[in-house]
Amino acid sequence: MRMSRLVAVSLALYVGAVPPAPGAPAETPVEIVARDVETAFRDAMEMWAYREFWRLWEISTDESRFRYPQNDFAALMEKGNARPATGRRVEDLRISVMPPQTAVVLARIGIEDPNTNTIQSIVRSFLFYYESGQWRPQLSDFLGLSSYTFPRQPPLGAAVIIIPCCHVPLLPPPMPKSSPPVPTVPKMILRR
Repeated sequence: MRMSRLVAVSLALYVGAVPPAPGAPAETPVEIVARDVETAFRDAMEMWAYREFWRLWEISTDESRFRYPQNDFAALMEKGNARPATGRRVEDLRISVMPPQTAVVLARIGIEDPNTNTIQSIVRSFLFYYESGQWRPQLSDFLGLSSYTFPRQPPLGAAVIIIPCCHVPLLPPPMPKSSPPVPTVPKMILRR
């Protein structure tokens, strides 16, 4: 058993050390970081969607965990007005890496109002910091998004519809009252 694990680790190291095939572009360090940030962002969105607030708290930055105790964070997220929409959590995203330890995720995400099941697509930015060997989100970004206020929807209850029963003629507006024109007398030219 020990030998097969050693062979597997050796093979993994060998495959990782093999350069890319000729003509295949190698990933740059920025692309590798962007891929890692994207994975961290999608994982955080899944934790929020599945209401695993304690896990989201655990993967956040040290500063976030200091600012929001775990129970307070979970309570605030539970009271939130919004949650990720099923099947539309992350619709589009762009990642900007600011070396050495900061990344910004600009994402279009679908969120849902749990009270009305209204879904809206919005664009938000999320900050990630590289701490303790992994990319970690700020909890304030998720708290802000969960407290999103949806635009008011028209009520869909009973309505009164008024249909006129007969034709009502429209009269033109009355003419403004004015004084009659003063007749002018033509001037006569006298000839001598």
